[in-house]
Amino acid sequence: MRAVSSTLMLLASGIIGGAIAPLIVGSVSDLLAPQLSSDSLRYGLATMAPTPIIAGLLLWLAFARIRSMGRSR
Repeated sequence: MRAVSSTLMLLASGIIGGAIAPLIVGSVSDLLAPQLSSDSLRYGLATMAPTPIIAGLLLWLAFARIRSMGRSR
């Protein structure tokens, strides 16, 4: 079970970090380019700053759910 969960975490991290994050950063940078010119990339990268917090919250919720499932058995 640990090996499968570790593999799924690495897969999700690779997909998000390698495919989705650059798309989001580039899109935000392109949208802000007319107003901010060269600073648009800075704000595009800043959009990804909250992702570790969101990931931590999701992991915490998953951990709490797993613990509650173990107690109900």
